[in-house]
Amino acid sequence: MRESLRNVNLYVTETTRRIGFTFTARSKPPSQAKPKQKRQRRTRCLVALQSSAESMSGRKRFSLSDDIALVKEVLYVNPFLDPARWLKIADRLSEVLGRYFNIRSVRERLNLILLRFLRDQKKKIKSSGTEEEQSELEDLLQQAADIARECGYTPPPSTARQLAERDGIKKRASRNSVARPPAKRRVDNREEDALAAYAEFTAGDGVEPADDASTSQAQTLLNSLYEPENIQIHMDLPDCELEDNPTASCPAPDRIATAAPSRAQTPTSSPSDVAAAGPQRYAEATYALIQARCDRDTAIENHRLQLEQGRLQFEQDRLRFEIKRHEEKMKLREMELQQRQAEQEAQFKLREQRRDDTGADLIKVDYEEDA
Repeated sequence: MRESLRNVNLYVTETTRRIGFTFTARSKPPSQAKPKQKRQRRTRCLVALQSSAESMSGRKRFSLSDDIALVKEVLYVNPFLDPARWLKIADRLSEVLGRYFNIRSVRERLNLILLRFLRDQKKKIKSSGTEEEQSELEDLLQQAADIARECGYTPPPSTARQLAERDGIKKRASRNSVARPPAKRRVDNREEDALAAYAEFTAGDGVEPADDASTSQAQTLLNSLYEPENIQIHMDLPDCELEDNPTASCPAPDRIATAAPSRAQTPTSSPSDVAAAGPQRYAEATYALIQARCDRDTAIENHRLQLEQGRLQFEQDRLRFEIKRHEEKMKLREMELQQRQAEQEAQFKLREQRRDDTGADLIKVDYEEDA
């Protein structure tokens, strides 16, 4: 992100220089030139370049005057009834303030300050500006909150999460800046104390001890300081673990000075054991976090599979019911066809019988006439 901002600043500087050179080349002679018009042109170009740079970087900061203008436009346009009106607000703010605003930025900013006001966190708004501007913004936010309540509009849950994250980051940053000493200073103190204790222990006849097991705590601390793997471990350790357990990796100076002569004949723990306590706790916490995340993902996947199984069972039951209903319908149709066929056969037999009776009567009449 810093590299992209640096590139944007270089682009703005180079483009400003070129535009200024172009204006100088096309401007009038010095006797007829108007410095005020030239300054206005350059100001407009700088505003346009700043807007393009902000749009390229994607980061914009709203001031108190920007918030007041935003809430005024919201009260005038009332985008709670029609979300398409946010575009009008963004265009109007870009025209008035001379910066580029999009729909997402103005909507998220309004949701953020409105949620802060509804949570009664007015001290968050009083970061800059005069008391008149602060009171004006509070009155405008109260009117906007009333309009949003009448329209049934509430800020989305993502705004609440974003506000909680910002508040948490600010609290942690302030607490760390007040209570946490610099880590480099602590490492330097460890090195100086270890060197002093080692010099005090080895002062005298200048003969080194022959037994490797009878090493002092100062020697152990020096080994832990200058061992490459321990340097990497201290680089990887979080600051919070160094704060919580300072005696695990850095004993106090008075303890080193007093314990060095008395413990010269007793074997001590190895440097890797002393330096591995913090990374071990860090690894255990990381493993517990990964395990909890895996358990959560497994539970979500099992729930999804159960829902999918229930849906499939419902589809099977529905298909079975459809098949049964279709079979019953086909049976009724077959019965109707059989009944209709029987009726047609009965009618055909009746017609044949009537035809036979009529023919017999005609033959009988003819016979009587002949007789």
